[in-house]
Formats: sequence, structure tokens, C-alpha cells
Amino acid sequence: MDILYEIQLDTGAMLKAFGDEHLNLKRNDFCVVRRERCLDYGQVHQVGEAIPKDGDKGDLPKIERKATMHDQSKANENKVRAKSAYRTALQ
Repeated sequence: MDILYEIQLDTGAMLKAFGDEHLNLKRNDFCVVRRERCLDYGQVHQVGEAIPKDGDKGDLPKIERKATMHDQSKANENKVRAKSAYRTALQ
């Protein structure tokens, strides 16, 4: 069975995504979400209701996994690079 989650991305945006119940995600856990062609890093903001495996999920993103230490360090590295790129663009 899948569970519906509300995820806050590191950009501050909120989105709804579904993930397998075996992920055992709780509020404030970090996770990796597959959206269209990329992976995003975010934090579980709210755990919602269960969705049957064959239920309609529409175009909802899928939670791939609970974030590992490697995922967390990569997300921090990306955040530092984004700030640097922003400063460069302002100059």
C-alpha cells in the first residue's frame, strides 16, 4: 500500500507525493523524491492517508527512498553552489 505525504522541498516549495508504506517515513524525515526527470530532496511535512497500490495517483511524484547521509551532504553541497551561482549572477 502507498501513503500520501506532503513534502517541503529545500527550495521551500510544498508538494504532495506518494511512497511505499515500507519506507516508514515520519514527520521531519528527509527523503528523495522523483519528479519528472529529476530527483529532489525534501522533508516530510505531513503524513496523509493510505492509497491502494492500484489506486489513481495521477501525476503525483514518487518518493524513492529515505535520504541517506550521502543524499544530505549532496543537498548541502548543491545549496552552497546555488548561493555561489546567485552571487555571481548578481555581479
